[in-house]
Amino acid sequence: MTIEPVAHSAVAIPRVRFVSAGYDQTMRDALEGLSQEFAKIANLFKLSLNHPDTKGGLRLLSLLQEACEDEVIIASPAALALAKALTALLADSSIGATVDEAFKPITSLAKKQAISDDRQKAAKSKNLTERNFTLAAWQSREDKGQKKAAFGRQYANLIKSKYGTVVTPETIARDWLPK
Repeated sequence: MTIEPVAHSAVAIPRVRFVSAGYDQTMRDALEGLSQEFAKIANLFKLSLNHPDTKGGLRLLSLLQEACEDEVIIASPAALALAKALTALLADSSIGATVDEAFKPITSLAKKQAISDDRQKAAKSKNLTERNFTLAAWQSREDKGQKKAAFGRQYANLIKSKYGTVVTPETIARDWLPK
């Protein structure tokens, strides 16, 4: 077996040529096909590196990685989380991808979050009057040392008798009263 370098427009790729009679034609054809496919991929990679979107994306990725190490950004949890999220998004996007393709994962998550937010709003608006009544009573209570659980037990029955709404003391303490 001899290895001869073959000049290619993208890179020099070694092409394997078999001189030993012990190798069968199938192996030779497979390796030759693999060599040709590798040459195509190398050429596409070289072309993609020269594309303005790729150069811009790589530069932006570099800036975002530097930003993640900046002490002012590290001091701001929100800014650091955003920089890390954008870095991960950019690193995961394929070379030369459109903005829409790059943001598909985020768009999907945002839609799911919007549905979740809508459901939460619907659940909260369902008993808004009762919630406002309970919150006003919590804020104007005389015993400021009273625990939320005790307040919830006290007001669950009151809400049931006044509004006809069945709510558990745990829901009042956990969801209706401020954190």
